[in-house]
Amino acid sequence: MLTRYPIGLAATAVALAVAGRRLAFVFGLVSSGRPTPGRLGKKSVRARLELEEVVEQRRLLRWRVPGVAHAFTFWGFCVLILTIVEAYGGLFRHNFSIPGIGHAAVVGFGEDFSACAVLVAVFVFGVIRLRSSPKREGRASRFYGSRTAVAWITLGMIALVVLTLLVYRAAQTNTGDFPYGWRAFASHELGRALAPLGVPANRTIETVFIDLNVVVVMAFLVLVVYTKHLHIVMAPLNIAYTRQPSRLGALDKTPEIDLETMDEDTDFGAGRIDQFTCKQLLDLVTCTECGRCQASCPAWNTGKALSPKLLVMDLREELFRGTRQALLPNVIAHEVLCACTTCGASENAAIVANLTATGSPTLNVFGDPTSSLPMGDARVIIRHVADAPGVDVYAGNTKVASDLTNPLKATLVIPAGKVTVKVDVANTSTTVIGPATFDFKAGTTTVIYAIGSAAGKTLTVAVQTYS
Repeated sequence: MLTRYPIGLAATAVALAVAGRRLAFVFGLVSSGRPTPGRLGKKSVRARLELEEVVEQRRLLRWRVPGVAHAFTFWGFCVLILTIVEAYGGLFRHNFSIPGIGHAAVVGFGEDFSACAVLVAVFVFGVIRLRSSPKREGRASRFYGSRTAVAWITLGMIALVVLTLLVYRAAQTNTGDFPYGWRAFASHELGRALAPLGVPANRTIETVFIDLNVVVVMAFLVLVVYTKHLHIVMAPLNIAYTRQPSRLGALDKTPEIDLETMDEDTDFGAGRIDQFTCKQLLDLVTCTECGRCQASCPAWNTGKALSPKLLVMDLREELFRGTRQALLPNVIAHEVLCACTTCGASENAAIVANLTATGSPTLNVFGDPTSSLPMGDARVIIRHVADAPGVDVYAGNTKVASDLTNPLKATLVIPAGKVTVKVDVANTSTTVIGPATFDFKAGTTTVIYAIGSAAGKTLTVAVQTYS
């Protein structure tokens, strides 16, 4: 056993020192931002958010294939923490088992099932990255501009963590050190392949792969804190500091904009990275470079310079450099900033400049629902933001909204497919918009805005789609 623990403990000591120093550096950067008071109130609401967003992975599950793969990876590693405990125990005692649960069949099955699920998820992630590779799709790929090499290294490290633990567990089934019965199906099946090598060889394999498993786990820890996968640590903190309520209302209700205290020296926004708040800096270091904000950005999708993802990545690099230079134009190019339309497409809210029912200009903030949809269904939202009286909205021959007035909305969930929509003046047969046919895709939300002026005969629709 002397050949086991020196390697494992040395790797652990080095990795913890390196990762600890990095985390201290990152937390120091984040805490250097301007204070964001009041972010820890409403503890029951924050606990529910942690449960929904972290444990249940609810937001990620809106994207079915990558969401399920990510959820299985997260849940799998939560279970596989037990195998890390067993590996460290195995450094010191060859027949180690976790006290109380170390021989339970359900634990053995759960560990092996989780290991297999994580390997399947890694394969799915690999297929997704190959199919959406920037080399194939160019700007159309949501991974365009992301550090794809790091992503592949991470997938390889995850696979190595699982494979090394399965190999040492398989060898244990032949040396008599394995604490679980046949319910740990993957370990026993792989053990059958190693059985012809004999007990001495399996004892050597067990020792080598326990050490390898510990080394790979520690190397993965270092990789996490030095790459975008820092979100594993930062995301729960970010969710805990989420603003509650999530929206502040109209612009003049924002706490920083007080007309009574403003003067010519009042600053709005940030011109340097050190003028960001702690929460904004936490947002930067939590970014996973997934590219979903980029994929939904109308500026990027129409060939403009702005990519929300690349903007965040540039700001994060500026934070790590610590130069505190003017963001414009040193970090953010003017054409990038000017391309933003503040559409809110990458957020869970839409800010709409429109006319009231009496023709006055105004701003409205609409919350965009993000809850999951039944398989094969689509969500349709009709928002009345036009200078017009109440309207009736029809989907096909069915009236889905009656006397809808500005700025109200109607929401419906329908089977995906092509649907003809028209808008009539309320309680009449006078059609003012449409009929127009829309192809509603499964799993998407389509927002149809009635805009313009009835008196000016400019009524039309604007359409926003997200998934």
